[in-house]
Amino acid sequence: MSLKTLNISNSDDVMLLARIAEQSEQYDDMIDILKPFFEKKEGDLSTEERNILCLAYKNAVGMRRIAWRAAAAVTKIPKYKDYSKDTLSYQKRLEEEVVNLCKDMLKLAKSLQARAKKDNNVESQIFYSKLQGDYFRYVAEVGDGERLEKATQMALDSYNKGIELAEQLSPADPTRLSLLLNYSVFCYENVGQKEQAIEIANQAFEDANSDLDQVDKAKAQESATILEFIKENLGQWKQKLKEGKSGTKNLFSQQDSEAQFINQDDYDDDDY
Repeated sequence: MSLKTLNISNSDDVMLLARIAEQSEQYDDMIDILKPFFEKKEGDLSTEERNILCLAYKNAVGMRRIAWRAAAAVTKIPKYKDYSKDTLSYQKRLEEEVVNLCKDMLKLAKSLQARAKKDNNVESQIFYSKLQGDYFRYVAEVGDGERLEKATQMALDSYNKGIELAEQLSPADPTRLSLLLNYSVFCYENVGQKEQAIEIANQAFEDANSDLDQVDKAKAQESATILEFIKENLGQWKQKLKEGKSGTKNLFSQQDSEAQFINQDDYDDDDY
């Protein structure tokens, strides 16, 4: 039985199956369970639905990103040069798997953002802009040439679209903070704008701290967690800048320094 052909119309049943798949770390199965249901669902997703969808894709893509980095690192080690052809072939396969999963998520995020816009839900629109920025960033991470160039520009456009909308939210709002955190990571790691990344993160940190008492208790806790990520990044980035280090990635051990929560209309998703 293919999970993609399951015809489940009840949200509770879908969420239960997805949680079972999550417990066994079957993230591809989670996607096969959730994606068809959310594609057909009317209106925006609930917070729980949004979070579990992001968890499924982030882990499915994340495992392949880690493997891709390991393969990329091995190809640069002289003693493994006799295996370079096989390693490059494996790396290319992983690249295509990452890109295909990202294309799936980008298509779904664009559709969900349109629903949020129709409902005039600004917070959701910002969330989906961030999501698109993140997944274009993942494409850029594994790509080169035209794919790298296009994905980088699309990530930038997506983040900027979200940042423009985020002006309507409190500086301490967790959705706004998460967006600025991930955008600063993009500036630092993907486009090499290290001083700009520090400036963005620092401004977000200062603005949020001065406004933290203006958000409700539940959001304040989430915001405080994101602020810890920002603070940690700032500490590392400022130290590297001070020491004059290049900030070269360790492809075996690098982890995302981003929140764990979680104009494109003319763009053809199949172009990259």
